[in-house]
Amino acid sequence: MDAMNAAGTATLARRAWCAALDLLYPRECAACGDVLAEPDGAQMCRFCLANLPRVRGQACMRCGLPLGPYADDHEGRYCEGCRMLPFAGFKRTVAVGTYEGTLRRVIGRFKYDRRPHLVKTLGALVAERAREEYGPAGDAPEGCDEKPDIVLGVPLHAARKRARTFDQAELLAGRAARAIGRPLGRGVIVRVVNTPTLTRQSREERAETVKGAFMVLRPEAVKDRRVLLVDDVMTTGATCSECARALRKAGAKETSILVLARTV
Repeated sequence: MDAMNAAGTATLARRAWCAALDLLYPRECAACGDVLAEPDGAQMCRFCLANLPRVRGQACMRCGLPLGPYADDHEGRYCEGCRMLPFAGFKRTVAVGTYEGTLRRVIGRFKYDRRPHLVKTLGALVAERAREEYGPAGDAPEGCDEKPDIVLGVPLHAARKRARTFDQAELLAGRAARAIGRPLGRGVIVRVVNTPTLTRQSREERAETVKGAFMVLRPEAVKDRRVLLVDDVMTTGATCSECARALRKAGAKETSILVLARTV
């Protein structure tokens, strides 16, 4: 009983301390910047969370792009661009949302403002999407895709990771791995070429820039195994494709992609 009273007192003290901090240093929504009225621990306001640009309905199986009203025209499988492309190196892509509005702002703060703690919110979104696709930890329920054997993040180059202080894809991959009960492979694949930003490059230029950029250091970790590759944003798929090609060369059975956001 004394232990229970002590625990209750500690909880009340913590809540009081958090409330005092909120008065002195009001928490702001990571998306819109408004002061948060939500309970301690929230990182986004209810409005922004409710208005995240989610990918709903049918999407391109290769790149995750929402097909929208054109789904029937493409038999619910591929967007116009992917129908004409050669093999991308990976099986399919699923995305949490589209890279715009609220989601784009939060991802920007996560990566470029160096706020790794935002993985609490963004990682929860990735974990939720992973469970929808593969089911929770344990055997995959009927109707879910076959579970991967290992989860990897698309790696940053070591120099860029030092500058940013964390690898956002690895943080997200960790949440996905935990959600579906699969191991997170750390140090399995590395980026050996510190590629420049791909923002202003075309699809063809991106593919050329990332060619040979990845190396699998531990092929035994992926040989004959299904890999789930996690990244924050997919634009043309060139980076994920090159990463998947390196994994296939190392003996991976197949690679699927899970991204937080897909550009539109």
